[in-house]
Amino acid sequence: MMRTHSCGELRASNAGSDVTLAGWVHHRRDHGKIVFLDLRDASGTVQVVVHPDAGAEVISAAETVQREYCVLIGGVVATRKPGTENPQLPTGEIEISASRVEVLSPSTRRMRKCCTPRPITKRAGTMVIARRRKMGIRRSMKP
Repeated sequence: MMRTHSCGELRASNAGSDVTLAGWVHHRRDHGKIVFLDLRDASGTVQVVVHPDAGAEVISAAETVQREYCVLIGGVVATRKPGTENPQLPTGEIEISASRVEVLSPSTRRMRKCCTPRPITKRAGTMVIARRRKMGIRRSMKP
């Protein structure tokens, strides 16, 4: 069996237990020595923390991970410090302190940021108008 739990089923009652999770990296945040990963699967999302004392191999694997990589995470469920909980997530009271990070499958395409629109050139705009010209002519002929 590859994983012991799914990401969305962990709660504060699981604190202190060893878990193995598999899922996709939704976000990755590097805060110098600490790396945060938001791991998701079909059941939900959980935050994974890679501390500097996790070992060089674990830290280097966590630093190479990008969005949409499929990873296997092993670690201990820990409750978050007061003031760092996220009430918007069902798993917002806990985090996984990673002791193992293994890349199962890297993402083959580079993910674009959704808020960055593609530039529209004047040529592309005129091509669309030329393609749709027949529809414009039909509309103008109707009484």
